Amino acid sequence: MLRTLWNLRYRDLGFSTDRAVTATVHLNRARYRSAAQQTLFVDRVLERMRSVPGVEAAGFGILPPGEGYATNGFAIEGRGEPPQRRRPTARQYSASPGYFRMLGVALRSGREFEESDSPTALPVALVNEAFARSQFPGESPIGHRIRSEPNQPWRKIVGVVSNVSTAGLGKPAELAYFVPHRQAGLVGGEGAGFLVRGAIDTSSLASSIRKEMAELDPQQPLARIEMFEQRLNDSVGRPRLAAALLALFAALGLLLAATGLHSVMFVLVQSRFREIGVRLALGGRPRDIIMMILRSSLRVMLAGLLAGVCLAISLTQLLQSMWYGVSPTDPFTLAGSAAVLVLAGLAAVSQPAWQASRVDPMDVLRNE
Repeated sequence: MLRTLWNLRYRDLGFSTDRAVTATVHLNRARYRSAAQQTLFVDRVLERMRSVPGVEAAGFGILPPGEGYATNGFAIEGRGEPPQRRRPTARQYSASPGYFRMLGVALRSGREFEESDSPTALPVALVNEAFARSQFPGESPIGHRIRSEPNQPWRKIVGVVSNVSTAGLGKPAELAYFVPHRQAGLVGGEGAGFLVRGAIDTSSLASSIRKEMAELDPQQPLARIEMFEQRLNDSVGRPRLAAALLALFAALGLLLAATGLHSVMFVLVQSRFREIGVRLALGGRPRDIIMMILRSSLRVMLAGLLAGVCLAISLTQLLQSMWYGVSPTDPFTLAGSAAVLVLAGLAAVSQPAWQASRVDPMDVLRNE
């Protein structure tokens, strides 16, 4: 669970959250029905946001991490039109030109969307790496054409971008492809919004966004405005709390196990004082006594650790759904836990072993 906490906090997100504010919008489809109306709205908002003093860039697209929005079926030209129930699925989103560059998403090959990708231009699309690996293994997807529905135009794939966590930080990247918002409107709009990055204070930036939106369309409020970093923290709030609580209980369990092991090994060494006195009386050296106790104690501890590791691997399968980036056989976790217990056991036997090697054999035999 500690590893899960670490992975959720410091994982490679594939995008940058520095000095950025997100503005989620649920567009009123009754007032913005057509793709042309939606495109005009997005362009006007972006134009206003870019005119705010201190704003470096503004874009429209999916705001990661998403919340599990529905996927769309798709077809690839030249592979036949699969039946509706057997069509492969992927998430589909709109994005503005320069959005991925502003978000900090790496362009793996090809090009991003450009201002020339207008409604009258050739329909194009971008795919993420997960889509490229799944649908085009061993080849480049650039140049192939895809579409979501039989009545939709074929879209030429012009670029591949790195994966973005659209389904949540604790979930693997899903297949996704992106279309220019000027060619398709707000596709996947429920998980989309505006991203603004600036050299000014983020709270001032949020206030400026609210003001510009209110002046542009008072009847179209923003659903939520928040700092990009805070959005990510909120998305892992529940799994982080669960991981923190279970990590605390696990730490207490490990402490109890170490304490119990310490006590058992201490008693084990004390029970051999008579044997130690005999060995010293027969010419045994203190160093040999210490090594003998450490070797026998290690055998006991290693036998227990072996049984514990086997049980851990089998029982921790029950918690696997709560982990992120960790497997039941994670070597670092198992090795770390084993190291703590071994150190606790060695600390338990070192002191009595040293004391045993220093006793007067006549005193021990006389007491026995």
